Amino acid sequence: MPRRRHKTPTRLAIAALTAAQAIVLRHRPRGTPTRVLVSLYFEGLGDILLLTPLIAALHALYPTATIILTMPEAYVPLYDRHPYNVTAVAYDRHDIKTLWSLKRNGPYDLAIVPLANRQAWLARAVGARWIRGFVGDRWYYRLPIDELVPYPKSIVPFSDMWTELAGGRVDARYDKADWPMPPLTQNCVIQGPYVVLHLAASSAVRNWEPDHWAQLAAMLAERGFTVALTTGANQSDLIQEIDPHGRYRHYPGTLSLTELWHLLSGARLLVVPDTGIAHLAKLTQTPTVVLFGQCDPALYDPGRFWAGMPYRAVAVAGVACRDQAWFTDRPGVLGNLKRCMRSLADCHQDRVCMRSLAADTVMGAAQELLDLK
Repeated sequence: MPRRRHKTPTRLAIAALTAAQAIVLRHRPRGTPTRVLVSLYFEGLGDILLLTPLIAALHALYPTATIILTMPEAYVPLYDRHPYNVTAVAYDRHDIKTLWSLKRNGPYDLAIVPLANRQAWLARAVGARWIRGFVGDRWYYRLPIDELVPYPKSIVPFSDMWTELAGGRVDARYDKADWPMPPLTQNCVIQGPYVVLHLAASSAVRNWEPDHWAQLAAMLAERGFTVALTTGANQSDLIQEIDPHGRYRHYPGTLSLTELWHLLSGARLLVVPDTGIAHLAKLTQTPTVVLFGQCDPALYDPGRFWAGMPYRAVAVAGVACRDQAWFTDRPGVLGNLKRCMRSLADCHQDRVCMRSLAADTVMGAAQELLDLK
């Protein structure tokens, strides 16, 4: 039975809680915060994982603080062992029960709202005493924010950008020991050298051509690798299209995120379109080739925090339809960012950005990473 949605009650509850607590709670934290809330409006896996450098910086600045991070319930198991002293709390803006859960975890000495300043209203409602966010956005979203931080003066990876909100300069670097592997419920690791091809993104516009995937899989198999084909839920038809004869290992949306973590941790290589699994590989430090179409690769590279990770971005340069303004209500360089935000139905260029990525080009990037070992 599908879960009942509560859209209007949730918004009304946030408004009522905010009004009741705005005067009582609003003050700059004295001393070291003991509870820090990080609240992100966007719900993609990549959006959550790209906050890791910010989380690490907050932990370095406030090592005894508990950091509460909101996320969809499906991602909570990744944080089972509390990396960087994080407690993951499931929050669904359509479900009022999760609002009460977030409030019970408060109050919060400090709240961070990356990019989407509308989350400041939620932070105030659940008991944030001081809220920090970026400048820009609509004025009524900014009203509850106590401290506005300017964006970087040049375009940097989002993962680096978020660290500007930490409240201090921290030169943190990722160490796999800081994020213990989540528990494994079933054995999914392949014996011998293997590679993982994750075939689909959440948006079909970002998917690569099936015949290109088939060519790449064949080239990798010829080099002696076991090839594992993975997808998300409801995308298993792609595996059948690419490997109708069952030559390779198939994981058609059957792996949980923790199981996928373990599969990636033993892989010699991951090839993946621009989607959240590419960022999961940053945690496992799996050599990764990412296929970019709609977005600028520079916004998603490993940045300072994951510097040195074996990584290649492959994209077709000069695609004219990456021409849509992204953050028009943010000042400075962020307001100049361009990308394609068209749906599959609206793509009049017939996904030229992905169709034009040749299998030989991707294999060349893959071979560079494989040669590093």
